[in-house]
Amino acid sequence: MSVLVIGLNPAVDEEWRVDSINWDEKTIVREKRSWAGGKPPNVGRWLRHLGVKSTLLMPLGGAGGKLVANHLRREKVKLRIIPLCEETRTNVMVTQGKGKQLRFNPPGPVLSRNEWEQVFGECEKELKRHKVMICSGSLPAKAPTSTHAKLVRLARKHGVLPILDCDGPALQRGVKAKPFLVKPNLFELAGWCGRRLNKRAGRIAAAREMSSMTGSWVMVSADKSGALLVNEREKVLFIADAPKVNALNTVGAGDAMLAAVARCISKDLAPDQWLREGIAAGTAYVRMPAGELPKASLISAMRMRVRVK
Repeated sequence: MSVLVIGLNPAVDEEWRVDSINWDEKTIVREKRSWAGGKPPNVGRWLRHLGVKSTLLMPLGGAGGKLVANHLRREKVKLRIIPLCEETRTNVMVTQGKGKQLRFNPPGPVLSRNEWEQVFGECEKELKRHKVMICSGSLPAKAPTSTHAKLVRLARKHGVLPILDCDGPALQRGVKAKPFLVKPNLFELAGWCGRRLNKRAGRIAAAREMSSMTGSWVMVSADKSGALLVNEREKVLFIADAPKVNALNTVGAGDAMLAAVARCISKDLAPDQWLREGIAAGTAYVRMPAGELPKASLISAMRMRVRVK
């Protein structure tokens, strides 16, 4: 079964590699490259990479929009594009020689009323052909914080399983629409519950609170600490540590996890398998330069090292 990915604020991801950052002085850029970025394009690329039939629905505009579309078409990602008057944003990552990164993300374009109507109209058409919908990433400038929640309810109306991956006020509103799965990272979960989550017990408690609100699944990614999966209604808790590796890049690891989990859900695999496959994909990805996808053999090697408790 296929997966629909909704990306309302895609971006060009641009990386500048430098030896070091010289504050208040010139910093020489040694290497520069760009690719289709932002959460939804990352998820769409990963679904294609994992052999999942999927459609990526996005509003795109200007030179940035053309670059995103061209990159994704070269990778044979199926697209449904809503043309925009304003230009698609560009995210900039400055990577130092030691691997540390600065990340700059602009807010994105403002969509007109007519453009929003096209987004929801095309979404409703696509939902009739998919089993799972992923609502991922940030909202464009001046978009209502209820937008993701509206999409989740639309998916449920059509019998499609909605997965939500966002943060801030959009997450607060989206959780109340009762997605099938919510996938926050620790920062997003802490923002949602309004407290620090330095210990595993606190993370589990917060995930259970969110699961109680949705009545369904919550998967929390915790970078090097792995991830946990909770369903409070079914009294289910799975925990898994991530394999220890030397990370070259961390941008997009959560998107790799999300795509692998969506693949499992679309194939009706068991929930503990969601966690194993998600961590394997995310861990394999951090071993690659930004924007590059790992070989199946590397993902398989990481999978063998994941232990779910």
